[in-house]
Amino acid sequence: METTTAIHGLPWAEMAIAGTQALIALALVGLTWKHHSTQMRTQRALKVHEWGNECIDILAEADHFCILTTKVCGDAAYEGRRIELLRRLSALIDRGRMFFENEGRRHYGQHKLPAYRGFRPKILDPLVAAYLAVETLVTRAKSSDSERKERLVDWRRYFVSVLQVEVNPEWLKKATRYNKENGGGAGDPIDEHSKAPSDI
Repeated sequence: METTTAIHGLPWAEMAIAGTQALIALALVGLTWKHHSTQMRTQRALKVHEWGNECIDILAEADHFCILTTKVCGDAAYEGRRIELLRRLSALIDRGRMFFENEGRRHYGQHKLPAYRGFRPKILDPLVAAYLAVETLVTRAKSSDSERKERLVDWRRYFVSVLQVEVNPEWLKKATRYNKENGGGAGDPIDEHSKAPSDI
């Protein structure tokens, strides 16, 4: 009698153990997938941040280029620098397309190659604006264009704001979560006569 009960009870025990093992395996798969997914999002945010840093650099070069003249550096050097700026801006625009797809790709621009169908994402607008501004500067090289420079400064600020929103959820929060006063806290009012603080 006891032998029969033990034999009949054994499959249920094995099934319970197998079920528990299956649940543990599923939980581990779920945790692994969540970790991998979080890791992929973080890597993307870091790559976008790296690309964004290059964009900020080139946008700063572009707005300063607006006040450079051929009188300062000569025609050949001016044109060489202008062409290099255009090349880098164009490349950064296309590199940005690797992170941000166009909107409305199924409805607009079907005659174009896939990456160029639809409407450009707003984060690329500052780079396009800088490209067009630098491209047309060749005829204005004899005098600085401070108005154009200010427009490009505004575009750069816009880019930084859009980029910060894009990377903040993944990159900035993880990097600064232990720091209660990011960046040292709020800054002080500064004018052209301000001196750096002697302590931190």
